Order: sequence, then C-alpha cells, then structure tokens
Amino acid sequence: MSKNTVTSDLVLDGQSNWELWIFVVKRIAEAGDVREYIDPDQLYRPLQKPEKPVRPAPTVNADGYPPTQPIQQALMQYNQDLSNYYKDIKEYRRLKDKLGQVEAHITKTIQQDLLYHIKDKLSIHDQIKTLQELYSPTTADQEYRVQKAYEAAKTLHAR
Repeated sequence: MSKNTVTSDLVLDGQSNWELWIFVVKRIAEAGDVREYIDPDQLYRPLQKPEKPVRPAPTVNADGYPPTQPIQQALMQYNQDLSNYYKDIKEYRRLKDKLGQVEAHITKTIQQDLLYHIKDKLSIHDQIKTLQELYSPTTADQEYRVQKAYEAAKTLHAR
C-alpha cells in the first residue's frame, strides 16, 4: 500500500486564489489551535505571556527581631501558583511556536512583492488583515465571476 501525497504550497497571487489560500492558512492555524489569534474576521486578541508569581516576603516581627519565614499557607499558595505558571508558560510557548509556523507559511506562500505590505505589521493578525484588504474579493467581484461563469456555461451549452 502506498501513499500518494502531493505537497505543493499554494502561492497567493491575487483575488483569483485568495479564498483557497486563506482556507489553507486558517486550517494550519486551526490545527495548531491558534486560529483565534490570526483570524482577520475577528477582533485582534494578542497572545498573553503569563507572569511569574512573586515569592511571598518574610513577615516582619513587631518586636524588632529579624524577619521570619513567610507563613506556611502563603508558601503553599506560592508553590501552587508557580506550578500553574509553569503549565501556562509551556502552553504559551507551544502557541507561540504554532503562530511562528503560521507566519512562516504565510511569508513563503505569498508573492515576494507582498512582503513589503506586511513586513512592518506587528502581528500575524494584522498581516492577514492587510492581505485580506488587498485581495479578498468584494461581493461585486464575486457576482461578476458568477455572471462570467454563467455566460460561459450558456455559450457551451448552446453548442
């Protein structure tokens, strides 16, 4: 049994293939669980880096003796927060890696001159939004294509 796979990247070169190109980009983002961060049809939601918890400070004695260790409950809470932080930072790094993969796919599957339009955009969301504004067909464009296809089909059918 053999697998026949074709790996060719669809290169965005205009309105004619915008729908297919954005479909592929969204599928890659969805597979990496990062679509919500790149979808140009949604409000921009940046990936938030978790903040490391601060170790509780020792309690100062009222009688002037040197500070003692933080109370046990505060240390337990800190350890729990630290454990949660390490889980969150691991997930953050995974998502950041997936976003990097989506961005790499975008930059290698668009025409070279389009790189000038997106090179100064800070987020992948803004990059895709810019490309969408340039190439996403308007309703009028879509109606025109349907009309042309209909006319071509009528001509072929009449023969």
